[in-house]
Amino acid sequence: MRPGRSSVDQDFRCEILVVGAGVTGSLVAEHLAAEGHEVCVIDRQRPGFGSTAASTAMLLWEIDRSLNDLTAMYGFDRAASIYRRSFGAVSGLAELVNTR
Repeated sequence: MRPGRSSVDQDFRCEILVVGAGVTGSLVAEHLAAEGHEVCVIDRQRPGFGSTAASTAMLLWEIDRSLNDLTAMYGFDRAASIYRRSFGAVSGLAELVNTR
């Protein structure tokens, strides 16, 4: 059973409204708030329980293809760059989570 959620039952004002509190909406809201904007986030579900929870996608540094497969497709330099950027993106996300 999912925990309850609060409904919006009064007027409110903010500079930027983000609709959706899944991983994408949450990261967008965090980025905008870090830039100094007044941000509100709303979702019809509890945060993280909508499309994010239903998705089979996982936040891992490993990507779906092996380095050998990527090398065959793009060459070693580009394949290694893809792996480095994927690892850096997830490391950055982990750092963001750990600083909040």
